[in-house]
Amino acid sequence: MSNLRAIKKRIGTVRNTQQITRAMKLVSGAKLRRAEERVRAFRPYADELRQTLTSLVARGEGLQHPLLQPGSSQAPRLYVLVSSDRGLCGAFNSNIIRTTLRHLEEEGLSPNDVVFYTVGRKSTEQAKRRGWQTLGSVAPLPEPPSPELVARIAGDLTEAFLAGAVGQVR
Repeated sequence: MSNLRAIKKRIGTVRNTQQITRAMKLVSGAKLRRAEERVRAFRPYADELRQTLTSLVARGEGLQHPLLQPGSSQAPRLYVLVSSDRGLCGAFNSNIIRTTLRHLEEEGLSPNDVVFYTVGRKSTEQAKRRGWQTLGSVAPLPEPPSPELVARIAGDLTEAFLAGAVGQVR
């Protein structure tokens, strides 16, 4: 009889866990939708900025800004890997790594030929686990990410490029 009671208790525990997991899934889905909406709202601005910069570079033969010059061909490429801090987003984090590896393969490179800058706990863990060389990392991410954090990351990337430590930032 006590065995039956233990089984019923275990079933109740599993049901409670399912409810909690379902609630977490709903919350993360709502957060993802909000983030996607912000990205969609930002897209026209980013496209316009890209067009403006492309136009400026195309017309400015004498434009000598150091960030617009080709980087050192001897220096490795820098790849920025952005992931989440938790694994509650389906295959998102593993798709980031898989897509990066596929891109490197298409470029004829291996992860040992490049340097990574990781943003988010999952990409930082993957880079460490795989023994990849990292220039820097930001983990865990603050909620919500701040403009100061973005400025710090941009500063790190810019500094590495201008110092010749990396030839390209992707």
